[in-house]
Amino acid sequence: MISDAFSVSGFFRWNRFDEKTLRQACEAFAGCGTKFLSVDAETVKTLPDNPSRLKRLVAMAKEYGLVFRDAHAPWGAAFDLNELTDEPRLTIHETILPILAESDIQTYTFHIGAPCVYNRSWFGHEDHFRAIAASALERLLKTAEKERITLAVENCFEPSTTAEEAMSLVKQFPSQYLGLCLDCGHANLMEPRKGRIVTDMVNYIQDAWKPGIPRFTPGIAEYMCPEIVTVHVHDNNGLDDLHAPISEQGTIDWNRYASVLSKAPRLISLQSEVEITDESSIRLLPEWMKGLQAPWK
Repeated sequence: MISDAFSVSGFFRWNRFDEKTLRQACEAFAGCGTKFLSVDAETVKTLPDNPSRLKRLVAMAKEYGLVFRDAHAPWGAAFDLNELTDEPRLTIHETILPILAESDIQTYTFHIGAPCVYNRSWFGHEDHFRAIAASALERLLKTAEKERITLAVENCFEPSTTAEEAMSLVKQFPSQYLGLCLDCGHANLMEPRKGRIVTDMVNYIQDAWKPGIPRFTPGIAEYMCPEIVTVHVHDNNGLDDLHAPISEQGTIDWNRYASVLSKAPRLISLQSEVEITDESSIRLLPEWMKGLQAPWK
C-alpha cells in the first residue's frame, strides 16, 4: 500500500463547467486538503476527439497543487466490458489509455455491464457474456500493460456485475496492471442488512433481479480486499445508489471499511464519487470532503 492511498481523489464532472467554475472547484478541492483528482467518465469519453483537454485540466490542477491520478471508463451504451463486441468501441478504449498515460493517470475503472440484465438476456446466457467481458479485458490489458495503467473492474448491483463476477474476471488474467475497484456504496446495497425491506429498494435494483430478489452477500469488502487497487467512496441508505456524502443518514460502517482497506496490499487510491452537479455543490465541498477523509485518518 502506497503512503498516499488515503488522499481521497475528487470526483467531478469536468466537462460540464466553464473555466471559472473549474478553477473554483480546484480551489475548493485544494482547500479540503486532498491532493489527487479523478477524470470522470463523461470527460474521458471526449478525449479521443479532444486529447488536449486533459492536458489543459492537468495544467490547471497543477496551479492549485493538485494531481490527476484516476479515471473512469465510459460506461453503458456498449462501452462496458461484456458489451465490447465491436471494433470501434474497443479502439476507443485503446485510444483513451495512452492519452491518460501521458498525464500520469494510474487507474482506469470499468463496469462489467448490465444492459444484458435489464433486457432479460443474462439469465441462461451467463457464460456468453462472461466470455465477451474476458475477451475484451484480455485485449485491453495489453494496452494497459504497455502504458502502465492499472485496469480496475468495479462491483455494481446487478447479477452480471457482482463482486464475484468482478473477481472471476480479474483472476483469469494475473497482472500487476489489473485489479478491482471496490465501490463502497454498491457493496452496501448488496450486503445483508437487518431490518431492510427489500420491496423498498429502488425499482431498478429490484428489476435487475427479477423474477427473484437481490442476492445479498456478506463481507464484500473483505472478499475483494486482496485485489483492490482503487475505491469509490460514497454513502447511501441501503436502498438506493444515492452517491451521497458520508453523513448520519448513511448506513455504511466506515470504521469497518477503514480496517479492511488498511490491509489491502494493492491499494493505490480512494476516489470520492459523491455527485457534484452544480456550483452550489462546489460550495459544499469543504464539508463533504472533510467527511470523506475522516475514516482514513
